[in-house]
Amino acid sequence: MSWNRVSDADFRRHIGVLAQLPWPVAFPDASRVVTTQLGWTPWTSASFRTDLGIHPGIGNLSYLENEEISSIRLGLTDFSEDESDERDTFQHEAFSFYAKILRDMYGPGSQAPFPRR
Repeated sequence: MSWNRVSDADFRRHIGVLAQLPWPVAFPDASRVVTTQLGWTPWTSASFRTDLGIHPGIGNLSYLENEEISSIRLGLTDFSEDESDERDTFQHEAFSFYAKILRDMYGPGSQAPFPRR
């Protein structure tokens, strides 16, 4: 069995646009950016189809009561209920691939204090 992952170019483009949002950002502003700059298509009030070559290709914007975005979720690989070693290997390789791209774009990660002050 084989699965798809979001391409290097699409991942870099999405991360670059999302990182440049003026955080904190309100839902209407984030929604406008993901639809106009990233091509997401509204599906439900806070869910979007992303058309990035994966299935089901969904992105979500979660927000607080004041409409401030609290999280952005974006599927990076095909969804599968398969629990095989092959699937685990694919997921590990895909997320290692994305971690390397993030390190290339932004440098090594650092430990954030918790709770954040």
